[in-house]
Parts: sequence; C-alpha cells; structure tokens
Amino acid sequence: MKYPQIINDPTDCDVYKWSMSNFLYKKGYLRESVGWRFFNRGGTKFPLGFTDALQEQVNSWSGLAFTDEMLTHLEKTMYWLDYFYIWSYLKSYRFEPECIRIKSIPYKDYEDVEVTYEGEWGKVIFFEIYLLSTMSELYNLMTDMGKSIISVDGQQERNSNKIKLIASCGAKVAEFGTRRRYSKSVHEQFLVQFKNEAPEVLQGTSNAMFSRKFNLTPIGTFGHELVMFIGAKFNPAMANRIVMKEWVDVYNGALGIYLPDTYTTKLFLTDFDLFNSKLWDGVREDSSPDTDNFVDMLIDHYKKHRIDPATKIINHSNAINSIERLIHMQHYREGEIRRNFGIGTWLTNDVYPEKSSLKPVDWVIKMTHIIIDNKLRYCVKLSDTPQKILSINQSSVEWYMRELGLF
Repeated sequence: MKYPQIINDPTDCDVYKWSMSNFLYKKGYLRESVGWRFFNRGGTKFPLGFTDALQEQVNSWSGLAFTDEMLTHLEKTMYWLDYFYIWSYLKSYRFEPECIRIKSIPYKDYEDVEVTYEGEWGKVIFFEIYLLSTMSELYNLMTDMGKSIISVDGQQERNSNKIKLIASCGAKVAEFGTRRRYSKSVHEQFLVQFKNEAPEVLQGTSNAMFSRKFNLTPIGTFGHELVMFIGAKFNPAMANRIVMKEWVDVYNGALGIYLPDTYTTKLFLTDFDLFNSKLWDGVREDSSPDTDNFVDMLIDHYKKHRIDPATKIINHSNAINSIERLIHMQHYREGEIRRNFGIGTWLTNDVYPEKSSLKPVDWVIKMTHIIIDNKLRYCVKLSDTPQKILSINQSSVEWYMRELGLF
C-alpha cells in the first residue's frame, strides 16, 4: 500500500453501530437489503489518485476480524448487547468490502469521488464510519502531509486550553469525533489529554477502540439510518412509533436517548406521548438551527405531559465548535433540564492555525434506499435544518413531506 493502513482494528468505529446491529440481530433485520452513498456536502476537490488510494484502504478491510480481547471488552462494557450476538455472530463476522464501489470523475487538477455500496444491512453496517474516517485522514495525507497544521506541541497547548475552558463552565462532554478526525493520532492525543487533565468532565467516547484502550465509557444508541429504514419499509408516519416500541423491546430501558430529527423534531413530538416521554431518558439534538428553541420546545413538551423536565436529558451534538457556543448552551435555562454534550470535529480536527483558510471536511454517508421483493424504495432524511434534507430522489422527498404534513 502506498499509504499506511488506517483502519487496522475493526473496533475503530462508533459504538452505535454495535447497538444497532445487535438490534438488527434481535429483530430479524440483518439480511434486509440496503444501499448507501457518499455525499460531498462541502464540495471538496480530491487530489488526483485519491480513488486508487482509497480503494487500497478498502481492500485491506477484508482481513479485519474481531478478536476475543475485543469481544470481551464489548461484553464487559456494552452490557446491553446480547451474549450470542457477541460470541456467535461477531465471533464469526467477516467484512465484505467488495460490495463498496468507488468511482473517480477526473478533472485537470483534481477528481470527484463517488462511493456507493449495497448489501445485507448486517454486512455493511460498519462501513459508514470506516469510510468517513479513512477518507478524512487519507485526504489530509494526500493534500497536506501535516505541513499546514500547527505543531504537536501547539496542538497539545490548544487542547489543554480548550479542556480547561470546558471544565470551568461545568459541561459534561462525550467525545464523538471519529468520523471527521484529522487523523487517528490527533484523535488519540486529544483523548489522552482530556482523560488526564479533566477526567471528571469526560463522560466517555463514541469510539469502541479508544474505549477499550483508555478504559472509557462507550457511548452510542442509534443513527438516522434506523428511522429512515423503518420509514421506507413501512411508512414514515409510523416510523418513530415503531422504532420506539421495538428499541424498548430489545433494550428494556437501556440506551434511552432518542434521536428525534429524522423527520423533524416537531413531528416526532406528536408521537412522543406520555408513556414514551416518561420511559425515555431524553433526546439528542443533532440538527436544530436554533438550539434555544429546541430546548424551549422540549421543556414545554415535558411540562404539557406533567413531567418535570429536570428529570430528563438533552444531549447536544450539533456542530459545537467554540467554547462560546458550549457555554451558552450549558447555561441556557440551566437547572430546568439536564444537559450533556457530544462533541466531534472541534475536538479531533482542530489543528489549523487561527488565520488559516483551511477547515475540516464536510461530508456524510447515508442510507439511500432499501430493496423489498426486488423493488427499490428510496430513503429520506428531512432533518430540523432544511439544508440537511437528504435523498437521491426528489419526488420521494416531496412524497414524504406530503405524507407527514410538512408542506
């Protein structure tokens, strides 16, 4: 390989992929046919040769396997996983990267990259995170080679200053930075410093590998793909109710933070009845254009159901990229509802000089369709922010919005 293998540990991935695949295992969804696609939201221009280098990385995943040490850690720390899922299903799990299709669209000085994959959900579920973190690090290797970022000493100093400010405002933070990290080494260095300098603030990490390496709490529930799949398979108007019921059937009260914005939080709250509002610990705010309004909306919702909002949690994880933003969110209506924060790119890809024009990449990989009885059904993510509406089929977006009464 021209570049070092970036993913050499299959647990270098977000925790929610295990909680979700365990859910698929328990509910019989592992063999559902699904398709995914890379969306270059930031319009990044890739260096020539990027697709060849990415293909080499992807090919290397066929040799990945879960070791007994990894599985023992999953069993010990992710207590909510099924024993047979770990020691039967994951023990014999084999990665099949050949289902990933990578295509280059070359121009004079750069190339565009198309990445798609399709297959049984259980066989492709981990690829989203592997691809995103690999593409980010590989892009940085090929375009920068570390020449445009601050020194390691400078990174450590910036990290320390940031950690002190986070600690001083009283926020509780989980690290969510795997998918858009500058590199694995930058990611690891930040976690080492955070754990050493403010262990009382660091609630855990979404990365299962670093959870094992540094004895940190693994954090993660489910992603938009679950609600998008259920919406496409059954009906979007029923999706949140079905997910809430089936998730509780599997986890019996564990993993009780709901992701409400697949078809907008406002719509979700119409399904978040008294029973579920009491049952679930809280929600994750992932795309609201106005976090204050999101907080107001949730507090009002709980009060309407005669539930004390102070017994519930909002986990903010939407583009937290400055201490000023974090402090405001921490103190807005403080004491009325519990708060914690899942922070990603700002922790693991904040490496450029202050006046640099360079910035972290902005791209995602999302489920695009499912296949039932050889017929394709498109998936749609509507989001709380209209700019984040996502689908490969505009007529499906319009149908979803009509079906959900969002026009």
